[in-house]
Amino acid sequence: MVEPDIKIEKKLQSSTNRLKSLLTDLVLTNEEKTFLNRIYEKNLAVLSLYKAARQKHAGELKKLSSARLQKEVSQRSDMHKKSKLSSFIKKVPGSFGG
Repeated sequence: MVEPDIKIEKKLQSSTNRLKSLLTDLVLTNEEKTFLNRIYEKNLAVLSLYKAARQKHAGELKKLSSARLQKEVSQRSDMHKKSKLSSFIKKVPGSFGG
């Protein structure tokens, strides 16, 4: 999965804001307003999709890092248990080849 880039999101937000100001500040014909409004609505849709993708990606990264952390904790716990067992076996004379 490709990581969504925050710079792209900011540019999308900026262009959407500029379109909004054009629609409100300029004296336009109905045809021009309709045209700019369509572009504005499409920009809003793309921007919301982009934000959703970024949030989803962040959530997936969080899950992945959590899973990695759990795995590492589990492995360390297993290694600790094995080393305790190993030291116990070495301490008990005559058993298990110790």
